[in-house]
Amino acid sequence: MGGYVSTDAYIEPNVYLSPNSIVCGEAVVADSAMLLDEAIVEGSATVFGNAIISGKAIVSDLTFVGDNSVVEGNSVVLNRSYVLGNVKVSEDAMILDETNLFGDSKISGSATIAKSAMIAGNASVADNAIVSDETIVIEDAIISGSAFVSAAVVSQKSQITENATLWGLGQVWGGIIRGESVILDHGRVSGNAIVEGNALINGTSGAFDNAIVKDNARILDASLVSGEGRIEGSAIVRGYSDVGDKAQVLENAILHDFAFIMSSTKVYGNAELFGNTTLLDSAQVFGHARVDGYGSMWGTTKAYDHALVSNSVLMHDSQIYGNAKLLNGATMMDSSYAKDNAQITGNVRLRGTTGVIADALVCGDQEITDQLISGSGYCY
Repeated sequence: MGGYVSTDAYIEPNVYLSPNSIVCGEAVVADSAMLLDEAIVEGSATVFGNAIISGKAIVSDLTFVGDNSVVEGNSVVLNRSYVLGNVKVSEDAMILDETNLFGDSKISGSATIAKSAMIAGNASVADNAIVSDETIVIEDAIISGSAFVSAAVVSQKSQITENATLWGLGQVWGGIIRGESVILDHGRVSGNAIVEGNALINGTSGAFDNAIVKDNARILDASLVSGEGRIEGSAIVRGYSDVGDKAQVLENAILHDFAFIMSSTKVYGNAELFGNTTLLDSAQVFGHARVDGYGSMWGTTKAYDHALVSNSVLMHDSQIYGNAKLLNGATMMDSSYAKDNAQITGNVRLRGTTGVIADALVCGDQEITDQLISGSGYCY
């Protein structure tokens, strides 16, 4: 047994100390532990079991490193931290502030684990990543790059990398978070979801399954994106909105309130959905069109330009565009269309190839089939 040992330190007989290692203060090195190279154990630290401290690593304060754990390189373990199991701490990693490392976890690069964080299972934290504030990282999760994770739970095969940020009780169980993306508050990501670019998820909102949230997209409040849903560009999904299946919200589109879009629907351009709107099948809303109230669209319907659908229904292959309005319980079906400044309101039902154009006003309780309606300011 070599190395320097202070008078207050305790060393058991089976311990190995290299000639340049140091044990000082009231440190304890027990069982079959090994200190190699220029390793230092100091303060009230305890190293036990088959643990190995090597390189220029430092274990200090009231810290415990045990079992088959390895602390090597220039890494530092301080401040009442626990490193137990088959943990490996290497390179320039820093373990601070009552942190707990268990299982087969690995901390490397210049990573910092602090403020009662726990890393366990096969999880790894690398590069310049920071994990703090009681964060839990378990199973096969990977945190790398310059990622910052605080007060969150990360599990399964999650990957948080590049300059991504996760904080405020966020939960990630699966999925990839990368780029400059940010997950705040109780934001959630799971499955094979991808969050990248400058995307933001906050509130109790979440991205699940195979969803993609990218560019400058925002998922806010309690909204959800699931299935193969895509939120891209500068799109915003907020309130209690739900985007699922293969639905897409792109460019500058906005979903508010309780908007619900599924199947292969698409909302893009500067389009907006408010209220309790529903889009199904292959419906599309784009341009500056707006759907609000209890408006619903399904089939291959389209609303575009500056069209408005409010508390009304488009189905089958119908279309509304220009400055046309569909209001107050009106229904368009089959291949009907409305354009220009047309307005359809009340319990009207347009069927077949009916077209409402120019400044026509259609109202009342009536069903119209295969007609072309034009005119100015009268109720047909």
